[in-house]
Amino acid sequence: MKTVTRILYANALALMTASICPAAVTEYQDADRDQWFADSGGTTNITTVDFTGFPSGTQITDQYDHFGVTFEGINSISQGQISFPDGWGLSVRFGNTLFFDNPIHSFGADYVGRYQLELFLGDQHLYTSDHFFEPGTGADFGGIIADEPFDRVIVYDPFDDLSVFDNFFFGPPIAVPAPSAFAAMALLPLTGRRRRRSMRSLESFQSRNSSRMTSKEKVRPGSIATSHSRSMVGV
Repeated sequence: MKTVTRILYANALALMTASICPAAVTEYQDADRDQWFADSGGTTNITTVDFTGFPSGTQITDQYDHFGVTFEGINSISQGQISFPDGWGLSVRFGNTLFFDNPIHSFGADYVGRYQLELFLGDQHLYTSDHFFEPGTGADFGGIIADEPFDRVIVYDPFDDLSVFDNFFFGPPIAVPAPSAFAAMALLPLTGRRRRRSMRSLESFQSRNSSRMTSKEKVRPGSIATSHSRSMVGV
């Protein structure tokens, strides 16, 4: 069943990317943090990855899989930096890639220093942001909302191999049609072919029946109505 679901999701992704254009994206700086949350559907609809609850130095990979996101790249949990309001964050080396189980429209981060992000849907590159930067020593916010869905984000510092984050945020997933819907769509061409074959079979049957009736008419006039009536009952 999981294999079927993956295939159906891949088919949905192919349909979504087939005619997609580069995304139109709105960027939100630190002063727009509250607005980003509001435009993303409110705080109750936002998933927060805060990196708390792990020993310092832990590499994050699939620990947030239950949130629908996994990490790829070199990183480690950082503890005790005054820039982190909750005392915990993530240090990223040479960028990290975040993979989302379902496409989303919004992503944001509390970061230290500066960072940049790139958006993808499947293998298609959608957008590269300006680099987010706010002078000062505290954590700042940078986020985006895209009009096209994306399921992969790359985060990095464009001027250094180290980027530091306090929190990641992302909006609610976009609904993907249920497997039954894909199954129904997949059967449509088959139904059409079956219907065409049925129609051809009916035409062939009627043609053969007509030929039989013509033959009977030549041999035994007056029997056509009886033969035709029996054929209709058989249908």
